[in-house]
Amino acid sequence: MIKTLFRPFILMILFCCFLFACNKKNETPGNIYSTVNWDALSANAYFTLAIRGDRSLWAAGTNNYGQLGGSIAGRDSNFKRITEHVSLARAGYFHTLVLKTDGSLWGMGRSDSGQLGNVQGSKTKIPVKITGDVLSMSGGAAHTLILKKDGTVWATGGNFYGQLGDGTGISRNTPVQVATGVKQLAAGRDFSLIVKTDGSLWAAGRNNYGQLGDGTLDNKRTFVKVMDNVAVVAAESFHSLILKTDGSLWGSGQNLYGQLGDGTKENRPSPIRLAGNVAAIAAGAYHSLILKKDGSLWTTGRNNYGQCGTGSAEPALVTPVQIASEVMAIAAGHYHSVFLKKDGMVFSAGRNASGELGLGNTENASQPVPAFSLVR
Repeated sequence: MIKTLFRPFILMILFCCFLFACNKKNETPGNIYSTVNWDALSANAYFTLAIRGDRSLWAAGTNNYGQLGGSIAGRDSNFKRITEHVSLARAGYFHTLVLKTDGSLWGMGRSDSGQLGNVQGSKTKIPVKITGDVLSMSGGAAHTLILKKDGTVWATGGNFYGQLGDGTGISRNTPVQVATGVKQLAAGRDFSLIVKTDGSLWAAGRNNYGQLGDGTLDNKRTFVKVMDNVAVVAAESFHSLILKTDGSLWGSGQNLYGQLGDGTKENRPSPIRLAGNVAAIAAGAYHSLILKKDGSLWTTGRNNYGQCGTGSAEPALVTPVQIASEVMAIAAGHYHSVFLKKDGMVFSAGRNASGELGLGNTENASQPVPAFSLVR
């Protein structure tokens, strides 16, 4: 009698277990290879970095300053394994920053302005340790920003426009502390953006196009407050992208090629609202990538090499155009774009003269082409 009563209950448990197993099987690849984070990609001048699921770092493109390490000669058009145990990688203009899983920060590439910290000489192909207890970092043309686990920001390298934010115009060969209470940061060509834990955005450095977003065109040697309720920022040559906590996208700075995507080519010294429902942003030299919360990827700005991935190479786009769906992560180089789809495949488009697209050739691509798999 008892067995009869419990039989439906047992069958129900088995059925629920079956449904759970099916749901696990159908999980998105982002959950399946959970060791791949949403910052698996980075790109800058003429190279691309990608972190595989086993935490190995791979790279393609130019290696003229040793930014890809000693295993690659002048350039490589195929992704090559660079190092292991990598938590995060960031591409500066001509230097690479590698955060290891133990919290130590390493750098390689161009170092003539002190952007790698205490490094002798103008470049190095051998990774050198910069500091420890690091949470994230970002590299500009000649400077580096470092966010430590305690919320302090340290800066090193060129300071010609006050981009280090230390109140001087003196370049630094070793990191100096420039801010506290910070949760995220981005280095543009010659300027810096930091987001504090209270959501306030601050900026320092070159401001010739209004990229600092403070309403002026004056360079700033110390960080000035720009706006509140900010979640994430991205920066490149002369423009800034700002993602607010409500999912709205804002932009400031140069807009000569429509890189702000506001339908004009007018520069913006103060942030202007550009879009909503945004999940992630990436800034190229003169173009922008916008990842929406529904997984759709949109591009805007200069497209002379096909970096916007629209299938053509028209001079510029002044409003965003959708080029992909089911996208997980994005990155933008000077004149190329890369993104990670939910199946673990990396796609790339744009300039490829240095092999930065990782396609095994040096032909430009005006539409996204599958280049590399992060599933490992």
